[in-house]
Amino acid sequence: MPYFVYRREGNRRPEFLESHARYRDAKNVVREMRKSLPEGGDTVIRLVFAKHEEEALRLVTTPREARPAGEDA
Repeated sequence: MPYFVYRREGNRRPEFLESHARYRDAKNVVREMRKSLPEGGDTVIRLVFAKHEEEALRLVTTPREARPAGEDA
């Protein structure tokens, strides 16, 4: 399954940037993109592991549940 890279600015719809077959390649690309973002901005770069682009978009747009208080990392 591929790794998908998305950019999201504020509350706008996530924008698909690229996909990679290998995690290491995707991780390195995302790190470089995050380094180039201005500090304090509202742009977020997300890496998603999914079967296809539609599933990746669904995962990116689904809000994450907050971790319960007191749960260990």
